[in-house]
Amino acid sequence: MAWLDRWVSGETRRFLGFGASSLALTVANMVGGILALRWVPPELMGPWQATLLLQTYCDFLKLGVLNGMNREFPFRMGQGDEAGAMRALATTLAWLRIGSLLGLAAFAGLGVMNWDKGAAWQVAAVAGALQWSFAYYSSYVQATLRGGDDFARLSLIQYCSAAIGLLLLPLVAFGGFPGFCARAVLQVAIASLMLRSVMRLRPAPALERSEFRRLLLAGFPLFVASYLFQLGMNAERSALLALGDERLLGLFAPVAAVLSAVLVLPNAAALYIYPQLSRGLGKDADPTRLWDLAWRNSRVTAAVAAAVAVGAWLLVEPVTRAIFPAYLASVPAMKWAAVSGIFLAFRPMSTALPALQAWRWHYLWVAMFVGTKIGLCLLFVRLVADPLVAVAQAGTVAAALAAALILIGVRRSTRPAT
Repeated sequence: MAWLDRWVSGETRRFLGFGASSLALTVANMVGGILALRWVPPELMGPWQATLLLQTYCDFLKLGVLNGMNREFPFRMGQGDEAGAMRALATTLAWLRIGSLLGLAAFAGLGVMNWDKGAAWQVAAVAGALQWSFAYYSSYVQATLRGGDDFARLSLIQYCSAAIGLLLLPLVAFGGFPGFCARAVLQVAIASLMLRSVMRLRPAPALERSEFRRLLLAGFPLFVASYLFQLGMNAERSALLALGDERLLGLFAPVAAVLSAVLVLPNAAALYIYPQLSRGLGKDADPTRLWDLAWRNSRVTAAVAAAVAVGAWLLVEPVTRAIFPAYLASVPAMKWAAVSGIFLAFRPMSTALPALQAWRWHYLWVAMFVGTKIGLCLLFVRLVADPLVAVAQAGTVAAALAAALILIGVRRSTRPAT
């Protein structure tokens, strides 16, 4: 349709197609997560939430090498340096294997430390280790994506992963908590194998020292900011864990599911936008073009997030009451988590800052988000009667402040030099 061509650029249409598959995966994960809670009580979800927190800590083992590759690979391809791009892939893959082994050791330590607390902790530690390792490899494969055909393949995989997550629900219905952990591992493992099957670039792992240093220098600044952001996103779990109530931590599970769901589309947008920005800079080095691309796609993401938030605010209570009533105490916090997604939807816009190497603005918004969220979580837990609502409200306020700072930083960093 001609009017559609005039209204939406071809690039935005490709992003919307990719975003549609991400949204389908989001909905499927939300539905699957909600149904799974029907068969797993809050007291058993506590160990799993602790395992997810350890996954965040283990992400530090990545050291920014993957972030460096995520910038250097499309940048070098934009320059026509295919040999350099392949060296970046080979070195990143080699470090991935080393980091995965170290991560497995950390999860083994978690299982040993909590051995006397019951089988739930042991099963959660094993499942968490496998899930983290497969997700790490999937991130590597996704970072090798370049053109529209690659993202079309990824969209298909996301649709398949959404269906698989729903088809594996009988594991939870008949297996309880062990089945819940098995489903979590199988879904990410199958997606990882599908990604590998369509991967066009498969270099042999080779840890080249000079290349490793270059990737580290390119990626570590971005990695630190990304890692701090993840710590901020887990501030709620940390605050609740500090209270020493495993059941309360378990009640956070549906709240965490909502937070994960509202982040899927922004994360997909960031995955799509960042290579485009880096490749564009490699071609013409014109930063003023970055604002239009980043702002256009972020508006779409925010609009979808707002629609999701409205739907969640209206539906979470009746759905919870009908399907997993043991988690009714989580409903108010789930509503606040959905609202925070509107502001988190502007996070993909921040990818323009590392692409431009505007580290001052990048670190400023991340530090503000993490510091504000951790501080508010600790403060609100003392002031608000319901700890779950307290941490959810703190997250919403921190996300709103971060979104405002991102907009200011990207706008100023992309203005023409005077």
